[in-house]
Amino acid sequence: MLSFLDGGGELGRLIAKREWRGTPMGPIDTWAPHVRIAIGIILRSPVPIVSLWGPLGVMLYNDAYAGFAGTRHPSLLGAEVRKGWPEVADFNDNVMKVVFHGGGTLTYADQALRLQRGGREEQAFLNLDYSPILDEKARPAAVMAIVVETTSKVRAERHVAGERERFRQMFEQAPGFMAVLSGPQHVFDLVNPAYLQLIGHREVLGKPVREALPEVAGQGFFDLLDQVYAKGEAFSGVSLRTLLQRTAGGAFEPRFLDFVYQPLRNELGTVVGIFVQGTDVTDRVGAEAALRESEEQFRTFAQAMPNQVWAAKPDGRLDWLNQRVLDYSGEPSERLEGHGWASMVHADEIDAARASWVASLSSGQIYQTEFRLRRNDGAYRWHIGRAVPIRAPDGAIVRWIGTNTDIEEQKAVVQSLAQLNRTLEQRVEEEVARRSVVEEALRQSQKLDSLGQLTGGIAHDFNNMLAGILSAIDLVKRRLASGDMNDVGQILARAESSSKRAAQLTQRLLAFARRQPLDIERVDVGAVLHSVSDMFQRTLGSHVALSTTVAADLWPARTDAAQLESALLNLVINSRDAMPRGGRLSLEAANGSLDASYAARRGEVTAGDYVVVSVSDSGSGMSAETRDKAFDPFFTTKPLGMGTGLGLSMVYGFMQQIGGHASIYSEEGIGTTVRLYVPRDHLNETRAAGPESLLGELGGKGETILMVEDDADLRELQSMLLLQDLGYDYIVSHDAAAAIAVLESPRRIDLLLTDVGLPGMNGRQLAEIARTIRPGIPVVFLTGYAEQAAVRHEFLAADMHLLTKPVTPEALAERLRVVLSAAAGS
Repeated sequence: MLSFLDGGGELGRLIAKREWRGTPMGPIDTWAPHVRIAIGIILRSPVPIVSLWGPLGVMLYNDAYAGFAGTRHPSLLGAEVRKGWPEVADFNDNVMKVVFHGGGTLTYADQALRLQRGGREEQAFLNLDYSPILDEKARPAAVMAIVVETTSKVRAERHVAGERERFRQMFEQAPGFMAVLSGPQHVFDLVNPAYLQLIGHREVLGKPVREALPEVAGQGFFDLLDQVYAKGEAFSGVSLRTLLQRTAGGAFEPRFLDFVYQPLRNELGTVVGIFVQGTDVTDRVGAEAALRESEEQFRTFAQAMPNQVWAAKPDGRLDWLNQRVLDYSGEPSERLEGHGWASMVHADEIDAARASWVASLSSGQIYQTEFRLRRNDGAYRWHIGRAVPIRAPDGAIVRWIGTNTDIEEQKAVVQSLAQLNRTLEQRVEEEVARRSVVEEALRQSQKLDSLGQLTGGIAHDFNNMLAGILSAIDLVKRRLASGDMNDVGQILARAESSSKRAAQLTQRLLAFARRQPLDIERVDVGAVLHSVSDMFQRTLGSHVALSTTVAADLWPARTDAAQLESALLNLVINSRDAMPRGGRLSLEAANGSLDASYAARRGEVTAGDYVVVSVSDSGSGMSAETRDKAFDPFFTTKPLGMGTGLGLSMVYGFMQQIGGHASIYSEEGIGTTVRLYVPRDHLNETRAAGPESLLGELGGKGETILMVEDDADLRELQSMLLLQDLGYDYIVSHDAAAAIAVLESPRRIDLLLTDVGLPGMNGRQLAEIARTIRPGIPVVFLTGYAEQAAVRHEFLAADMHLLTKPVTPEALAERLRVVLSAAAGS
């Protein structure tokens, strides 16, 4: 009954042993003849075959298919195909539809299917043939599938195709020219773009080389191709010259080629073609020829030079010397090349010469040294050795060219001069000393003359003013003696006018010497800009457009308003001069800050908040060199007589005085911006009310003032005319020591009024001691000349004030009232 399974291998035995009762196949002894016949054929086939029985596709297969099924065997035997291969269920559904239900056939070559193998999904390629198995009534009873896996073949073919594609790309993109010639006539089968570029983009494919390149005839290349094809031996050519007609009807153009003719053989070893590969080296050959010509010119020139000339490799080893070196040394070139040149150098200079040479080799800098070189007779003569590096386009050093120049005579002259200098030194020193005395006397005379002119002019003006004051005093005395007081007021007014003119002259002198104290206060910079805009516009003229922009939330600043106006006027005039044909000038004020890193890079700057005032013009601008020197005293680019060079330096000095900063940004042809960083005033309180609000309240209110003045007359007048008349209690001291004794007493003191220039301890030092004895005591300084106050804004600490002599009684009264009121309010 089971004889159809005999010879069916392992699968025949498994089918015989399996219990088929209860499966769609039914008991094996009831299988129909067509089933037995089909199964017997399948089991005996060496090709992998699986049969799918019934509409569910129950699988019965042979040993070869079991190998294809892998780990799914033997569970596939008797399983439905959809459950046995779930990942390709849709594919098998279509097979069942076409073959089992439709009675058709299907064939697939290298069909790609993704199958689960070894626990992961992988791509497989299969040759599949599907046909129906018919029953006794010629109806499809099953599908027979012949399954041959072609995965390895497909991958191999794709690899080969990829390699061919890569070869094609390499062939096409190769920088050298390539061609494949076939047969004894050398017919072009393949050419790459570089080959077409070489021959002028002619159509050569399918043509014999003699037809494609007729101009090459007679140049030997065709003969070489014939020899390579006949003998089967490769040929290599280096810098071979050929003439090519690269354009139709054009001239023959010489080209130089490096190339190889490589014979191509078939599987029998017979030469069937030639592979041509090479490089167009015309440029290289030309460069080499130019280099040879240049080197020959250099050697000819170097041989003709009277100097010793040598050349070295990049590592410093000499490889060429002109005849002058050989004649001088008496040595053959092979003895001096490399590092042999050192044998010529005197022992005292060899170490320094070597060290200098090594330093130049490592840095690429010019080599220069002085040494003594041994002549062929053994004598040494001084030479200066100098070498410069010759660089390739990429900057790499390719050669060193050096010379040795005889300076023996110059050395002798220098030594003679040194000897002469030693003998003349004493006489020169004596002459210099004598001239120094005369010149110093002349300078002193000139100083005295200039000082005489200055003091004479000042004395003349002061004498006129003093004459007016003294005359007025004499007339007042006469009127007092006679009791006639009618014109006393007029006489005193003239005396007051003379004294005011004297005070103005003193202020001018202080300003000339740059010793005028600054009146640093809380300033609204925006208001300053708006107030001076009209004046600046008149200064600029109609050909310059002026704009003023002030930030809405501008901080108050701490500066001298008058000096700030002067500095801005200076900058505006500079901008006007930079725009002779007109332009635009903008004034801007905004809040800004300088951080610690900026301040660290500029030692004179303090990090913090500033009111930044910018003056920007569209003028000629400055070069970087000019910009770097712009703040230097006496530096100017204006023509002679058009500027002193003090303007910007005074602006810069003023900003330093108030603790600010100034900077310049400029580009030639675009314009210049100067920024003034004015320190922000951090005090929340507004300034005390002005004198107008106090005119009716200038008198004392029970306060006690300690006044320190060393001038007896002034001390008496101030105490009588001011403190006594104003109703203040006061204590008078003639120097700091007496004042300290008062400060240490238990007496009430509300304010210290002191001259700065006291004998011994000055007024500023007295104020410091007063603050230690009586912390917070307000101080008012009087000074006629206070250098520290003029040049350092730190001179005044909190609640310290400065008035410049001569001061009017009204001004002193107002300042005392303001200071005392502020102290009482705090």
